[in-house]
Amino acid sequence: MQVGSAFALCNESALREDIKRELRQRIATDSLDVKTSATASPSGFPFQVVQLEGSLSELSVYENRQRICNIGHLTQAYQKDESEGGGVGFRCPAEAVDAYVKKGGNAADAEAKVCLCNGLGSAAGYGQSTRTGEEPFIVTLGKDTGFYKQLEVQADGSYSAEDVVRAIMSPVRNPRRPEFCRVSTGR
Repeated sequence: MQVGSAFALCNESALREDIKRELRQRIATDSLDVKTSATASPSGFPFQVVQLEGSLSELSVYENRQRICNIGHLTQAYQKDESEGGGVGFRCPAEAVDAYVKKGGNAADAEAKVCLCNGLGSAAGYGQSTRTGEEPFIVTLGKDTGFYKQLEVQADGSYSAEDVVRAIMSPVRNPRRPEFCRVSTGR
C-alpha cells in the first residue's frame, strides 16, 4: 500500500504551503499533471514529477539554474586515477557537467539530471543558495490521486495526517476504503 502522496499534502507535511495549496486545488479540479521521468534522478530511478510552473519540471527553469550537487545523498562512488592520488571519489550526474566529466563521468549521463536533494529540499522551504539564486524546487507525487476524494477535506481543501490514518483504518465495510488502500502495481 502506498500513501506517500496523501501524507505529502496533509497539513503536517513539510512541503511548502503554497505548493500544497496548488496541488490540492489541481487534484480537486482534475487538472494535476504528473509525468514519469526516467532521466531526472541522478540514481536512474524513474520519478513521478509534478508539472508545475516555476519548478524544475519546466525546461526553462531547469536550463537557467546553476547545476549543483552540494548535499551528496545520491552521489556515486568511483575509483580515482593515480594522478589524483587514487582512492575513492564521489560524483553525481546532477552536478556541473564539467566537474562530473573531470571525475570520469560521461557527459551524456548528466543530460536532464536534477539534483533531487536540493530540489526536494527547496520544495520543503530549504532551498540552497547558488550563484544564480535559490535552487528551484521539484515535486514528486504519485499519479493516483484518488485518495483526495476519499478524505474529509476542509473547505479550503486541507486535511490532516489524522484524516489520512482514519481513512486507512476505516472498517472494510466502508466502500471508500478499497479505493484508498489500493495496492500499487508499480505502474
